[in-house]
Amino acid sequence: MRRLLVLQSAWSGRCLYSSLPRVALAQPHWTSHPHILPRPNMITPGISSQEFQERRTKLASALPNDCLFLVPGYPTRYVSHDIPYPFRQETDMFYFTGFQEPNSMFAAIKSKSGDNVKFIMFVRAKEPHEELWEGPRAGVEVAAREFGIEEVHSFADFAAVLEPHLASSKCISFNQNASPEVTATVARLLRTTWREDRLLVSASALTHRIRAVKSSAEIELMRDSCEIAAQAFQAVMQNLGKFQYEYELASLFEYECKRKGAERLSYPCVVGSGVNALSLHYIRADHQVPKNSLILMDAGCEKHMYASDISRTFPSTGVFQSAQKHLYEGTLAIQKTCLAACDSPSPPSLSELDELALRETSKVLIDLGFAKQHISSGVLPEHVIRRYFPHSIGHHLGIDVHDVAELGARASPLKSGMVITIEPGIYVRPGDPDSPPEFHGMGIRIEDDVLFTETGCEILTRSAPKEVSEIEAFASLG
Repeated sequence: MRRLLVLQSAWSGRCLYSSLPRVALAQPHWTSHPHILPRPNMITPGISSQEFQERRTKLASALPNDCLFLVPGYPTRYVSHDIPYPFRQETDMFYFTGFQEPNSMFAAIKSKSGDNVKFIMFVRAKEPHEELWEGPRAGVEVAAREFGIEEVHSFADFAAVLEPHLASSKCISFNQNASPEVTATVARLLRTTWREDRLLVSASALTHRIRAVKSSAEIELMRDSCEIAAQAFQAVMQNLGKFQYEYELASLFEYECKRKGAERLSYPCVVGSGVNALSLHYIRADHQVPKNSLILMDAGCEKHMYASDISRTFPSTGVFQSAQKHLYEGTLAIQKTCLAACDSPSPPSLSELDELALRETSKVLIDLGFAKQHISSGVLPEHVIRRYFPHSIGHHLGIDVHDVAELGARASPLKSGMVITIEPGIYVRPGDPDSPPEFHGMGIRIEDDVLFTETGCEILTRSAPKEVSEIEAFASLG
């Protein structure tokens, strides 16, 4: 009987979903997408209305008294004329509201005494003719009901609504990089309401401190994103023998990610074969893969706005040649040392990891016979190391690939709940006078996404093969 009641409950839940009228939005809603929003309290997949409220509460605590905080959403951007790019919301706008339509804005107004904070959202008004072409939009009434913001206005009215607050607030915290229209209007209003004691504060400097530590719900979304991308790398390695061009590998990666539920890539795929691997952000992917070359692939996906970011380097033949293997295993040893340093209850800062990576890269380069005339007291000077390892060891990861960029100095301590990348690399120019000729033209980068925990760290991208034996084994399956 108990089992029958459970079945009846499950069936009635399905009937409830099918009988309720669908709420028409420009984003998933629990009435239209129960497969990714299984509970009515979810604003976006994986993130509840309560969590969005908690984020706004943290923001309220971080704001100075007598402050107007403004985060515009992105406008629609165009390839040319009237052909739009797929829309992706400005990250702070998404983080505090979950709202994913263009031409929107989030505002927080903190009183002079600091005992009251009011939240306001601005959204596009309903417009049947435009919705005929572009699909449904929330409008003011539905946005007020569904997103938990106490006051919602039409985006067209934002200047009139905010002008009194711009005039009276001592502190203005504003993200001016998202919307040219909003930036121009706010700048005009600030000029007409200027006061000598006004304090201008970067909105990102406030929000990035809040976003840096991920919630348990965010971590689950990032685990999903990382696992999808890692499995896509497996598919690429398994199919190396079937393709001749860089763009074919990029296309396969994107297909595998989207097939498993990712909405988009985190950034354009880097697929650099041969000397193309020496360009750190090579995204053309239009060359034929040279025989017996290494392929450096830097790629990731977004699952419900949360990014993954992985780099792997593998041989075009599926089997490492001797010199390729030596340089690859040296780079992998650097990464393993940095990952081991992260696996501690008191992890190093990004700055300390940068220094560790430089020391380890110096050891590997010396062991492989690089820059012999530059060795002093058993190490290479930094300017020599930087010829082969020109970038940092990693960055924060989250809703943005290069997440919370305004968090502050890289010397800030890393904490439980933060996610970073660890990505050493060695790049050897053709004809480089200080390196053994067998390494000329090779570029190698190995990158994983690392979650810090209370006891150490978790490598979220561990399913992406990186041991020589693993890569060769996957390549042999094709």
